[in-house]
Amino acid sequence: MTTDVRMPGTLRAGLLILGVPQLLIGAWALVSPHGWFDSFPGAGHHWLPAYGPYNAHLATDVGATFVAIGLILILAALWLERRVVQVAVIGYLAYAIPHTIYHLANDHDIGGGDQVADGVTLVLSVLLALTLLWLTLRPPGPAS
Repeated sequence: MTTDVRMPGTLRAGLLILGVPQLLIGAWALVSPHGWFDSFPGAGHHWLPAYGPYNAHLATDVGATFVAIGLILILAALWLERRVVQVAVIGYLAYAIPHTIYHLANDHDIGGGDQVADGVTLVLSVLLALTLLWLTLRPPGPAS
């Protein structure tokens, strides 16, 4: 299989690191919206109730959005075509940057350790996506 990207293994791994959690979180929210709301991110932590009461419509819409983002990133990892990767990463960033800014400004209602974990995870995800985008700015040269 030929590819038109530099560092295909790095790009594929990065896209999967971003995409698989989105897909799994979204599937959880679609299969069990109330369960997802009550127990996200899991392991005994309960972040979502800190932001307001449960809303089935919102939980389902968020789940579907996460599934869509995850599928697009995973397909980009499988196809590994430069423009497809760029579109997937730019789409992810269109969601992730405002999402990260919101949480950095509003996570005061969850515990300190959870607040740090959430903020670090979100910022690292944005930085990873920006790095992946940067890697796609130039197609590989003839020696690649």
